[in-house]
Amino acid sequence: MNTVKKGNKLLATIGRCLFTASTETKMIAFNTVVRPVLEYASQVWSPYIKILIDKVETVLRWAVKWRVFQSA
Repeated sequence: MNTVKKGNKLLATIGRCLFTASTETKMIAFNTVVRPVLEYASQVWSPYIKILIDKVETVLRWAVKWRVFQSA
């Protein structure tokens, strides 16, 4: 799934580039860069299959697991 791959790549980039940034800065970057990729045309695409929904939500789970939103 291209959307999930792109979201994961962007999330990893944010994690590397903003490693020492504040939590607020990381959240702004996530909401500005990653979230639009995941939500683009979601009304048309509409992942109604449980597996597809889980794959998209995996990006959000990785953000929490990698502690992107916590200060270093």
